[in-house]
Amino acid sequence: EEKVAVAHINLSNIADESNMIKTLAYSNVEVVSFQEYTPEWVALKDQLKTWFPYSLELLRIDPYGKAIFSKYPIFLHDTLNKNIASDVSFEIVKNNHSFNFISTYLIPSLNSKTLESAKSQLKILNEELGNTPKSTIILGEFNMVYWSSELRHFKERSNLQNSRKEVIPVSFKVPYDHMFYTKDLQCIQLKDFLINRNERIGLYSIFQINNREKKLNDKLSLVN
Repeated sequence: EEKVAVAHINLSNIADESNMIKTLAYSNVEVVSFQEYTPEWVALKDQLKTWFPYSLELLRIDPYGKAIFSKYPIFLHDTLNKNIASDVSFEIVKNNHSFNFISTYLIPSLNSKTLESAKSQLKILNEELGNTPKSTIILGEFNMVYWSSELRHFKERSNLQNSRKEVIPVSFKVPYDHMFYTKDLQCIQLKDFLINRNERIGLYSIFQINNREKKLNDKLSLVN
C-alpha cells in the first residue's frame, strides 16, 4: 500500500543545525513539518531544497511559525486560527494519492484563559478535519499529554487514532508532541526523531493506506 514517511521537528530543540540537515538528507523522510519557524531559520529553504524541493512557509517571530518541506507537491488548504497560532492545513500528492495534513501548535494552557483559547483552537481543528476527512494526519506541539481530557475529547470527536500506544508512561519526561490520524490510514512505525544518537528533536512516523478500512467503506457504500 502507498506509504508516506513524516517527521515533526520543533526548531527550538535544535542545538546542531548542520547535523539536523545531514540527518534529514540521509533519512527516508518525505514530509517534514517544522515548528517555531522564526526569521533566524529562513536559510533552511536553501539548505534543504536539494532533498525537499517543495516548501510552504509561515514565518513568525513568535513560537507559532511553521514551515513544511516535501519531496512531493504541496497544496495549501487553509490557514487556521489566524489570530492565535496560524495552524496550517495542506495536502501532499504522492503517486496520484493525496495525504492531508494539519500542522498545529496548541496554545499552552497555563491558566483558565489560555485553556479556553486552546479548547477554541481544538474546536476549529475539529471543524477542519470534518472538511478533509480522508487520509489525514494532524501533528504538532499540543502542549498537553495525550491522556488529557481535552485531547481525549478532541480525538474521540474527530474519530482519530493516536500514533502512540495509549499507555500512560511512568517516566516524568512526558511527550507533548503528537501525531493523530484518520482510520483510513495505518501507522506502521513511530519513533523519536534523533540526531547525534541521543538528541531528541521531534517525532518520526510512517503511515500507509489502510486497505482493510477502505474495503469496508466500499462495501458499506454498495449496501447504501
